[in-house]
Amino acid sequence: MENNTLIFFVNSKKIELTDIDITKTLADFLRNDLQLTGTKIGCNEGKCGSCTVMVSEHHPLTNEIKHYSVNACTTFICSLFGKAVTTVEGITDIGKQRLHILQERLYQAHGSQCGFCTPGFVIAMYTLLRNNPNPKIEEIDEAIQGNLCRCTGYRPILETFYSFSNNYSNSTSGSCLLGENCCKNSNKVKEKIVGRKELCSLLDFNNSPSYNSLQEPIFPPELITKEYYKKSFLMKSNNSFWFQPTTIKELTSIIEKFPKSKIVCGCIDTVIKKRFQFVDFPVITNIKQITELMNTYVDEKNKSFYIGSNLTLTQVNETLKKWINKMAPEKTKIIKAVSGMIYNIAGKHTRNSASIGGNIAIGSPSSDLNIIWMAAETKVEILVENQIKTVTIDNQFFEKYKELFIQNEKLHFHAYKVSQRKYNDYALLNCAFSMKIKNFTIEHVNICFGGITSNIVMTSKTMSISKKKEFNDDYLNTASKCLVKELNPFINDTSKSKIFKLTLALSLFNKFYMEVKNSLKGNSNYVYQEEVRNFNPSQIYFTPPDDQKISDSVGVTIPHMSGKKHTTGEAKYVGDILPSNCLHMALVLSPVSCGKINLIDPTEALKDEGVIDYIDKNDLPPNTRIGLGEEIVFAEDEVYSHGQVIGAIIAKSHDIARKAASKVKIDITTKKPIITIEDAIKYDSFHKSDNLIFHSSYLENGEVINFDYDCNDYLVVDGSISVGSQEHMYLETNQVIVIPGEDDELDIISSTQGPSNIQKDVSSALKIPSNKISVTVKRIGGGFGGKEAPSYLLAVIASVAAKKLNKPIKIVLERCDDMIMSGNRHPMKFTYKAAISKDKKLKSMEVKCFVNGGCYSEFSNVLTIRTILTTSSTYNWSNTDISGYICKTNITNNGAFRGFGAPQGMFCGEIILEHLATTHKIDVNELREINLYREGDKTNYGMKLEQCNSLRCWKECLEMSDYNKRLQSIKKFNKLNMFIKRGIYIVPTMFPVGFGLKTISQAASLINIYVDGSVLVSHGGLEMGQGLHTKIIQIVSRCLEIPIDKITIRETRTDNVPNTTPTVASLGIDLNGVAVKNACEKIMKLLEPIKNNNKDGKWEDWIKKAYESRIPLSATGYSIMETEDIDFSNKNIANAYSYCVYGAACSEIELDCLTGAHKVLRSDIVMDIGDSINPAIDIGQIEGAFVQGYGYFTMEEVKFNENGIRMSKNCSTYRIPTSNDIPKEFNIKLLKGSSNKKGIFSSKAVGEPPLFLGSSVYFAIKEAIKSYRNDNELFDFFSMDAPATCENIRSLCIDSITEIVKSSFNDNEHS
Repeated sequence: MENNTLIFFVNSKKIELTDIDITKTLADFLRNDLQLTGTKIGCNEGKCGSCTVMVSEHHPLTNEIKHYSVNACTTFICSLFGKAVTTVEGITDIGKQRLHILQERLYQAHGSQCGFCTPGFVIAMYTLLRNNPNPKIEEIDEAIQGNLCRCTGYRPILETFYSFSNNYSNSTSGSCLLGENCCKNSNKVKEKIVGRKELCSLLDFNNSPSYNSLQEPIFPPELITKEYYKKSFLMKSNNSFWFQPTTIKELTSIIEKFPKSKIVCGCIDTVIKKRFQFVDFPVITNIKQITELMNTYVDEKNKSFYIGSNLTLTQVNETLKKWINKMAPEKTKIIKAVSGMIYNIAGKHTRNSASIGGNIAIGSPSSDLNIIWMAAETKVEILVENQIKTVTIDNQFFEKYKELFIQNEKLHFHAYKVSQRKYNDYALLNCAFSMKIKNFTIEHVNICFGGITSNIVMTSKTMSISKKKEFNDDYLNTASKCLVKELNPFINDTSKSKIFKLTLALSLFNKFYMEVKNSLKGNSNYVYQEEVRNFNPSQIYFTPPDDQKISDSVGVTIPHMSGKKHTTGEAKYVGDILPSNCLHMALVLSPVSCGKINLIDPTEALKDEGVIDYIDKNDLPPNTRIGLGEEIVFAEDEVYSHGQVIGAIIAKSHDIARKAASKVKIDITTKKPIITIEDAIKYDSFHKSDNLIFHSSYLENGEVINFDYDCNDYLVVDGSISVGSQEHMYLETNQVIVIPGEDDELDIISSTQGPSNIQKDVSSALKIPSNKISVTVKRIGGGFGGKEAPSYLLAVIASVAAKKLNKPIKIVLERCDDMIMSGNRHPMKFTYKAAISKDKKLKSMEVKCFVNGGCYSEFSNVLTIRTILTTSSTYNWSNTDISGYICKTNITNNGAFRGFGAPQGMFCGEIILEHLATTHKIDVNELREINLYREGDKTNYGMKLEQCNSLRCWKECLEMSDYNKRLQSIKKFNKLNMFIKRGIYIVPTMFPVGFGLKTISQAASLINIYVDGSVLVSHGGLEMGQGLHTKIIQIVSRCLEIPIDKITIRETRTDNVPNTTPTVASLGIDLNGVAVKNACEKIMKLLEPIKNNNKDGKWEDWIKKAYESRIPLSATGYSIMETEDIDFSNKNIANAYSYCVYGAACSEIELDCLTGAHKVLRSDIVMDIGDSINPAIDIGQIEGAFVQGYGYFTMEEVKFNENGIRMSKNCSTYRIPTSNDIPKEFNIKLLKGSSNKKGIFSSKAVGEPPLFLGSSVYFAIKEAIKSYRNDNELFDFFSMDAPATCENIRSLCIDSITEIVKSSFNDNEHS
């Protein structure tokens, strides 16, 4: 090999390494060796995009400089020989605080919230601009396919990135909802509130400078002049070898010497196996630079396309598109299918790394391409014992075992993929069909399916009976029945999933048939030309009053105070901090869900080099409990859930600790677990709970009024509905650092929502007074309730080790461990009976609510109370009888999640309303409008509604969405389209704000003013992306009458503000904002005499004088929320909550009834959030909550197998919405003229209330299903459990296909 030194560049600086672990990833090197922590780790498997960096190289064949984005977490550092890497820190001059135009625009557009995902988005877009300074919208969409965001709802990110494209303008992309009063018509801005202007967009890039690619850093000349791209490379390290040959001859020589060498090209699969399966690879050969494997050409003589196996999927697609554009359509049918399928594989960053040869070599049965290769009878050249052989990819190929030939002849060829979300997702099922037809007679056919079983299935029987058949509807019927019978034995899933896969397979075969039929005759009812809609969002809000002081920033749309640091990667999170002499910890988790522990033996683990110690239950006093007093720290005699903590390994590095943890010997006698609500009901497994029975109507003697559902005066329905769980999927996992000090002192840095709860639990577990424990939180990368209880447990475990070893301890959970050990949103099942009067008034509902609490009840009791009280939703029921039951199951105890039980309760309420309307043939919107709460009404629990804007939000949403007109258009559309249906639906929401727990309804603050006039604010709230610190600074600016640049908030610390309440329940600003205001008022009162004596003075003058006069320049503040504890037993809970937040949303969707796949076309939201402190932040919260709610009700599914093992445990197996999933038309309107006498400066809580509005998409899907069912003569009400997955949807789209499957399935079951 020519070179033994790894040479590459990072941010224009040369890196030379002579000895490095060959399996070290680029992300690890950047973060730990170079301290470039802007490259974040969100998933460690290349699925979230947080670690995106740009790689630049001089291409050996074209001599061009190529830039492409990659996931640093799945890139081996040795693969970068002769290349240049650019991180988020490398595109800006941080020292001079000069942002790249991309970063500046994203900051100004309010494009970050928690900020953890932001650097990845920035680099993804930056890479595109380096390749194309004026990209198309489609290119931008593709560039960020592999990037996830859980906070923003993507809208501001998309608008920012689209602003770099000439074919997008947010001022002309669509008609404004304000019509001629659009704020962009500057001479027509209408003041609908005196002194306040109504605006329709938060963004205006008209004065932003254009992007100038000439100002970008040049590619390092040395990498060209020294021609590293032509040179082979070898790295030797600790008896490991990395070879990087440049010729097949060199490769052959390496294989002869090291026959077991791992051959890699994109490296992704190898990185994953190393990281999560702990597979060692002592010899790796990277064939990426072998130019002989990069050639592509068209062989006209043999009617073949030739593709080099080293090409990445992106390069393949670029090549195919060139051929498609140049050649006649009949010659490119197969490569069109390949191109279309490649676009749907993973994300752009993965496709930039993964090679076409590697994709074949892995041989995955769910591969989206291997089915095409098989159906197309593709040939590959493989190297076997120094001989090149040509092999056809057939049904034996992947069982036996790569340049690539794709032969093309005159045929019909289509490939399909169905996944829960459109992009960056694994297929639920994929397939490819190839058919040659002559004179309407089938001459040859190939039918291939992936995702059916452990291998790709080629249906030989169906193919055999197809030959020489006339291509007509009789053939379709015969082939369909044969296909179902042939596939049935291959599927080992549960009955429900088996029926779905068979239905889906047959549906796609029918789709292929109709595509071919259309091609032959041109009269298929299925074929539908997809409507292209421009991205056209709007944000309608009001400016502050014209006479507001310039220094007063309340109501101003200032960006997030950390926004710039988010875009540059400077914002630090727990994982970015590494104290000196720090040790790392990995948890040992239970591999089973239920059983008796026989043996825990860490002996083998402790032998590994770099392992320091192991801790478990023996390192704590017996019966140590944390949280609400029920949760165990380490498993004792039994385990109660998959992922329960058994012990922990402490080592010198994160990777050493994780590998050693996998070696701890665990012997558990398993028991039959209880997993689901149905299991718990069957086995009578429930947690003890306090009085979860609520009645709204009593006689004078205190007895409950029993409603007579049998009375003929009422219209009655009864039924049941279930709603599933939801993973928080914050991009930053739970993380903690514990630093021991003298005299038992502990400094804890945590990604927690409850620092004082950590302080309390650590104090209790370690028997250390709280005054010796300091908990610090700078910021957290998303929370949503998921960084309460799990963060407390981690802090206790790390503190045990820190105290024992007297060393700093750091825990950074891998995504899989975080998902396995932390609880989720509570799944629920509701059974109900409800009645309305004949004049359409809601009379009574009786509901039983079954809640899956998990192995401990913890938060479940108080959460179920909120569910019970919100089941009536936004409607005035005369009587409600609701009871809750907390199921005890063998899954991790479920906990807090945005909405805290209310979304589930309101969902049940809406289902009941829909059931009543459908069954009794009443217009559901008429039923709503009659029964919506009005001003002065009392809720079913006695709360008098003041400033009630429920009806206003409803009517304004109807008007803004143009609901009635669009409903008629949808009806016409559905009549014209057989399998594609649309649906539109509108739902209201009413969210009561408050804990319902008096004790924690309090907050405190501390304000320090320094002699130079600068102000430092401390309060008990956490910044997790919701803009709390920014709003607090705006409040201080008003109260102290100073500009925001004089105010700062550094971090949240329990030794600054003690006894803090967790930042949850959307109460961050209601509690902490009032506490800060209280402190400011104290200071202003002390300053009043000084200001009166110097009325023309400046702030700095007054502060200096106050100091000289020995007036204290520090003040504490305090606040309480005037609410009472909820107690059903006393029947008086009218003051449980402070006020309500109202809203309404209308969504329109389009549904493919053959596959169950949908897309959201438009969503309109009207939200009453009072008088907003910061409209930009509040609109961001509304959008983010809506998209999170949309995900919850439609695609996010937490799965366990029958043994209680969690299957949804990473970003690959759990799907959240991507930027491609949000509505193309996404309109937000803040209710004008609203106020709130119980909120600070008339504002309202905003984080949780909008989430339920995402259910409007679920209900719109149901409307589309109704249309399809009506076409098939089905008109009755039907129940669809949430989430509305493809499986649930397709099972309800009953048609001739489902009947064939049902019949075949029943035949097999009885045979």
